[in-house]
Parts: sequence; structure tokens; C-alpha cells
Amino acid sequence: MLREPMGLGVFSPYDRSEEGSAYDLRRLVDAIPREERAAVADYLDSAPLVVAWMCVDRDTISGVPDAVMGGSSIATDGVWIWRCEASYYVRTYGVAIPGPALTRMRQLSWRPPPLAPEDVAALERRVLLRLEEWY
Repeated sequence: MLREPMGLGVFSPYDRSEEGSAYDLRRLVDAIPREERAAVADYLDSAPLVVAWMCVDRDTISGVPDAVMGGSSIATDGVWIWRCEASYYVRTYGVAIPGPALTRMRQLSWRPPPLAPEDVAALERRVLLRLEEWY
């Protein structure tokens, strides 16, 4: 059984603060080197989905409507958990993610490890229960 993954900085699905606002994301732009952005974004995109939501969101930095597809969905690599908008903001702006997460991605050669379907299903139940408490 998976331990509870850590939230991926401003992209944590558990963060209820104002982080993730346009101001906050602008402060974190260009933190990831340009030459690594595609690899990081691809890693984030290829990790198992924990919760899939169909949505189209506004780019909170540029204000462009309908720019981020499925951004509220949630993915994990078993150690970290994030809203799927993370890949868009990393690829487009180089928005920062925690250093230990970036180190892990490099160590895994930019490929998230496979997770057992039963572990993902159990994590989905825990995530949904946690989110349900807030609403």
C-alpha cells in the first residue's frame, strides 16, 4: 500500500491557501531550466492518474481562457502528488516544483515508476475522502 504522497508545492491538491494564484505562480516562473522543462512536464503527464476530472481552466498567469486541459485532475508517482495543471505551467513557464521532486525525476531518468492498480485505487479513495471533507 502506498504511503500518503507529499504535495508537489503549489500544485498540491491538498493546498487550500491562496498559493496557485496568478501572483504566486508569477513568483515561481523560470525556476526550472529551459532544457529540463519538457522532460519534467512529460514526467508529470505520464504518471498514473489518481482522480480524473474533465475541465478546461484559464491560464492564471496570462489570463488566456481555456488554456489548461484537465488541470484539476490529480496524478502521482507514489512519492509526490499533484494537480495535472503542473505539467502545463512547467512546460510553458518553468514554474518551480520542490527540489527533492526534481531530483527524484532526474534519478528516475524522467520516467515515473509503475504503480499497482490497487494502490492507485486505494489512494483515489483517500484523496476523494480528504477533498470531500472540505466541501
